Amino acid sequence: MARVEIIGLTFIRPRHVFLVFLLVSVVLSSLVLAGCSSSSGVVSSIYLLHLGYNDGTIYQASSLEIVSPDISIDLGNLVGKTQFEIRIGYFAMCMHTQPGPWLCAQNATVLAAQLDATQDPLNLLHAAASFRDKIVFPYLLIIAAVISFIVFIFILPFPPLFKSISTAMCFLACILVLISVLWQHTASVAAGVLATNLGNGTLFSGVGVTAMVMGWLSFGMMTVSAIGLYYFVMINDMVARIEDRV
Repeated sequence: MARVEIIGLTFIRPRHVFLVFLLVSVVLSSLVLAGCSSSSGVVSSIYLLHLGYNDGTIYQASSLEIVSPDISIDLGNLVGKTQFEIRIGYFAMCMHTQPGPWLCAQNATVLAAQLDATQDPLNLLHAAASFRDKIVFPYLLIIAAVISFIVFIFILPFPPLFKSISTAMCFLACILVLISVLWQHTASVAAGVLATNLGNGTLFSGVGVTAMVMGWLSFGMMTVSAIGLYYFVMINDMVARIEDRV
């Protein structure tokens, strides 16, 4: 396989570029998995979904499907001027009350111990914990990361059989990441829309843009890596056959 020459030096092969892509993909997936595990500004901003109260502002919807329009006022009176937001990650959650810093924990019970009924009148913390425990599924990303690490090792100077198996495993990792990110995105959007509508204007929700961008970018880079490694193995195999014939 030809090497890239810069200033007369041969130091990098095309497969190394694809391995870097693969490594970056694993790092991005790991950051998404680590979201909300710390109250630091960077980690706490990586989340799948966030829910919160509208600080007393009521957006009363008008639609022919609404049969109880006064529920917005009733819920608004119950919520009052509550300022509370919860962010949901794969393994942890972060909450924020006014005034107060972001508090993050893996166990929702730890966060609940810091609140009283006036700070979370509609039990958003419980709803967020249920979403994380029953909907969020991180293990596909974990399996994909493990497979990618195996590919990273076996695609190095090993027999051709190992390279072929590694390429197939890389495509498997791509499929797992695609399913995970698509699941993550769809579930977060659906849960956010449902929570906002059930709140009848007293709640807001939003999908974690950072986590979504990192997830899809991870899938894209892993796909490029898998395709590149596939052609790398094919070309190496063709060169080996030609040399055998010669």
